[in-house]
Amino acid sequence: MKKLLLIATICSVFSIATRAQSRDRGFTVSGGLNLNLPTGDFSNGWTFGLGFQLQGEWGLASNVTGVATTGYSQYFGKTVSIPGYGGFTTPNIGFIPFLFGIRVYPSETFFIGAQAGFGTFTNTGASGNSGFDFYPQIGFNGRSAQLILGYNVISVSAGSNANLEMTAIFKFGH
Repeated sequence: MKKLLLIATICSVFSIATRAQSRDRGFTVSGGLNLNLPTGDFSNGWTFGLGFQLQGEWGLASNVTGVATTGYSQYFGKTVSIPGYGGFTTPNIGFIPFLFGIRVYPSETFFIGAQAGFGTFTNTGASGNSGFDFYPQIGFNGRSAQLILGYNVISVSAGSNANLEMTAIFKFGH
């Protein structure tokens, strides 16, 4: 059974590598819109976020690309009630990421990747609103667009903020 699994794995890797070598991945500039759904403690104060992304992607190997991403997302505050104190609405905040990473394309239309870098929150009025940003992702790659599903984690001095992110990217000049 182990030999059969090893042979199947080797054949799969060989098939992916052979198919991937037929592609030409030059440099692509893309832009699009994203929807952010805060998770964990971050969801206690904010309902959702909307934003845009700009992305550059360039071929490093036959099935590996480098990716650079920036953009802006606006998170909308939530009304929070505290027993004995009444309620208040958390303010809207913005977020700007500066990310770099890689993507691996096991097939022409599917990728797995991760990006890391620096992210900063705006409109917070507090210090310590910037920090390490990590963004693992999977996605669909079409001829003129990409759909990306990722989980963005931003680690700041007050803790970490995380959100599920869905992005539709449209390639310019492709």
